[in-house]
Amino acid sequence: MFGKIMKSFNRLFFTDRKKEYLETLKTQPKPIPGQLPPGMKIPLIQGKANDYTFIEELKNDFVKSKKNYSLGVSIVVPVYNRKDILAKTLSGIINQTYPSELIETIVADDGSSDGVEELIPEYSNIMDIRYVKQEDKGYRLSKIRNLGIKAAKHDYIIILDCDMLPIPELVESYMQYLHITTKAVLIGYRRFVCTDDVSAEEIRKDINVALNLPDIVTNNPIITKKGSKGPTRDWREEIYNKTNLLKDLDYPFRAFCGGNVAFSKSLLLTAKYFDEDFNNWGGEDIEMGYRVYNNGFYFIPVKGATALHQEPEGGESSVDREGGKSITHDLLVDKCPAAHYRKQSPRELYSVPKVSIYIPAYNAEKYIKEAVDSALNQTFKDLEVVIVDDGSTDNTAKILEDTYSSNKRVTWVTQKNQGISAASNKAISLCRGHLIGQLDSDDRLKPRAVETLLPYFKDSNIGCVYGNYEIIDKKGDFQRDGWNHKTFTRERLLYGMIVHHFRMFRKRDWRRISGFDTNLTNAVDFDLFLKLSEVSDFKHVNAVLYEYRLHGKNTSIVDIEKQDINTQIVIENSLKRLRLDNFWKSFVPDPEKPRGIIFRPEGDFGGWSISKSLFEFIKELLEPGSRIIETGSGWGTGELAKSFEMYSIEHDSNFLNIHNSNYIYADIIDDFDDNFPNETGWYNLDIIKKELPKDYDLILVDGPPGTIGRSGFYKHLDFFRSNVPIIIDDVDRKDELALLGKIEIKTGRKAIIHEDNEDGKHFAVLMPEA
Repeated sequence: MFGKIMKSFNRLFFTDRKKEYLETLKTQPKPIPGQLPPGMKIPLIQGKANDYTFIEELKNDFVKSKKNYSLGVSIVVPVYNRKDILAKTLSGIINQTYPSELIETIVADDGSSDGVEELIPEYSNIMDIRYVKQEDKGYRLSKIRNLGIKAAKHDYIIILDCDMLPIPELVESYMQYLHITTKAVLIGYRRFVCTDDVSAEEIRKDINVALNLPDIVTNNPIITKKGSKGPTRDWREEIYNKTNLLKDLDYPFRAFCGGNVAFSKSLLLTAKYFDEDFNNWGGEDIEMGYRVYNNGFYFIPVKGATALHQEPEGGESSVDREGGKSITHDLLVDKCPAAHYRKQSPRELYSVPKVSIYIPAYNAEKYIKEAVDSALNQTFKDLEVVIVDDGSTDNTAKILEDTYSSNKRVTWVTQKNQGISAASNKAISLCRGHLIGQLDSDDRLKPRAVETLLPYFKDSNIGCVYGNYEIIDKKGDFQRDGWNHKTFTRERLLYGMIVHHFRMFRKRDWRRISGFDTNLTNAVDFDLFLKLSEVSDFKHVNAVLYEYRLHGKNTSIVDIEKQDINTQIVIENSLKRLRLDNFWKSFVPDPEKPRGIIFRPEGDFGGWSISKSLFEFIKELLEPGSRIIETGSGWGTGELAKSFEMYSIEHDSNFLNIHNSNYIYADIIDDFDDNFPNETGWYNLDIIKKELPKDYDLILVDGPPGTIGRSGFYKHLDFFRSNVPIIIDDVDRKDELALLGKIEIKTGRKAIIHEDNEDGKHFAVLMPEA
C-alpha cells in the first residue's frame, strides 16, 4: 500500500524542472588533478614569523574561563652588592596577585660583599625564598643567571634583575600565557624610578608607595641619549609601536632583555642557557635571544608585566656599561649572524655561521667529496657544512676524515644506520646557522646557489626559498634541465612535490614542525616541505642552482612503487594536520597514474550523514531530478545530489560548497520554545525566507546538530510547504522523537518510523494526503 502511495507522489511531483536538473548533472565538471575542488580550502597559515596572535587568543580564552592557576614559577633574581635595592624588589614579589604558594624566589648572588645573604632569613618567614652564590670573579651575569635557573624547582622561570621592582600583576600576567604555551618568551616592560626615599618595609606594607613614584630621567648613558627631554622611556616601546608589538619585526629577539623576562624551562632543552663567554656588560641577552628565535619560539611583550627600574643609589652604576659594550660587541657579532648585528664582511669564518648546508650520507664514497666541495666553494662564505654519516659500510667516513679534519667549516658525525629521515633530523639539529640549505651526498651546488637565494629571506614571513635544478650523469656531465613547476601555491603542493632543489629554509620554522618523518623511507622531502608550507610562506626563484646526479640507484627511481604509496600517505597526513581529513580524502582515479591524485569529500553514510536505508528510501520515493530541502548537510548530501536537486540550509561554514548542492548559509540565532527547554536556537529564518525556493518535493530535517536543537522546524512549520513529504532523521533520539510528536499533532499526519538494521538509526516519514 505504502509503495503505491510513493509511486503516486513520484507522478504528482514530476515536472519539467526535474528533467532540466538531470540535464545539468550531465555537464558537471569532473575533478581536475592539481586543482582543488569547489568548497575545499586550505586554512590560512597561523603563527607565521613572530605573529603570536593565536597565542594571545588562547591566553584570552584562558582568562575568560576563570580557571584556577596551577603552575608553579621560580623567580630568579641575580644580584651583586645591592642589598637595599634587592630588599625593595623582594617586597614587590611579596605583593603579587598570583598565588604565593606557587611562587619560589631564588636570590642568585654574583659574589656580593655587602651582606646580601642577610636578607634571606628576614624574608624566609613570609615567602618561599632560596639563596645561591658564586665566587666574585668579576662580571659574570650569564653564569649567575644560569646558576639560579638550575636551582629552580619549578618548570617556569621569571628572571628579574635585583633592581626591577615588580608591579603586583607582573607574575600573574606572565603566567596567564605560560598556562597555555611553552613556545613563547615573554618580555616585560619597565618604568624608571628612584626609590631612595622609600624603604623596603614601606613597600612591603603598601606597594602603592612604589607604584606612585614619578618617572625619572635615568643616568644610564646607554639608554638616555644626549638632548633627551622628559622622563626616560623604555627604548623598546618605539620598536613595539612600529612593529605591531614585535609581530612584524624581522628579528624580534632584539627586544629580549634578561632583566625582566619569563619562559618555560623546556626552552633550555634546545636553546640552552645564557652564554658564559660574555664576561662584560651587554650582548648576552641578544645572543641567547638569537638561539631562542632560531629554535622557533615567539617573542611577546607583556604590558601587565611591568617592573619599576630602580635608579642606583646616588644615580651612578658600579657597572661600566659603555666599556663593557665595547668589549662584547665583537663577541656578539661573532655569535649572532642576524643581519641587524653582522653586516656583510669579507671574513669567512665566524663561531656561528649565517648559513648551514646539511648533507645526509650513506655509502657515498663516490660523490661525497664533490658534494662537500661544492658547498665550500660557494661565493657566499659565511657558512658551514654539516654531514651525518648514516652508518656507511664503505669509505665515506674515511674520506671525510682524510679531507676535512682540519677544516673548521666542516662538521660531521657518524651514527648507526637509521635511514635518511633520522640522518637529516640529526644533521639539522647540529646546524648553527639560522638558514639551512639541503644538499644530497651525490649531488652538487652551483657556485652562486646560496648567494642567489639569500636576499629573499629579508621577508621574515618567508620560511623557504628554492630554485631549479639540472640533471648530470655519473661523471658529472650535463644531461638536461630538470622538471620545473614555475609558480608555487600551497594548493598545488598538496597534490605532489613541486619544491625542487636547491632549497633553503629557516631553522626557526623547522623547529616549529615535527621534522622529517622517520616512519617514511622515501617521499621524505615532500613530507617536510608540506609541513614547512603550513607554518611559513614560500618563494620560488627561477634559476638553476643545483646539479642532480642521475646514476641509476636514486631511491626515488629504484623504489618508485613505494614512493607512490608514501606520497599518498604524506598527503593524508597533511590533511590531518590541516584538519581537513574529516571533510576531504585523496583519491587516485586511474591506478595507471598513481600521482594523478584528486580530492573528494570524505565519508559515505553515518556520522554527519543520513543512513543508507534513508538514502534508498528517498530514491524510491522521488523521481530523479526532484528537489529536496534539507536542514543541515553532510556526506549524504553528495550522494543525494547525484540524483536530486539539493538545497541545504547550513550554519557551519566548514560544510559549505563541499557537495553539488545549493547552500543556504544561515547562522544560528536564539529561538527558544517552552516545549523544548533544552534547545538553544535555530537557523536565521530571515535568510531562509530570502533564499529558499518556493517549489520543492521533500523536506529532510537533519539539522542543526542536537546540541543546538531542531525544534525551530516545529515552531516555523507554517513557513514550509504543507503538501510535501517530511522526513525527520534520528528519531531514535529522545529530543527528535518529541519533535516528531509535536509535528504529528500540528500537521494532522501520522508518522511511519523506519529502522536501519545496519546501525540502529531510525527515521520518520510524514506523508501528506494523497
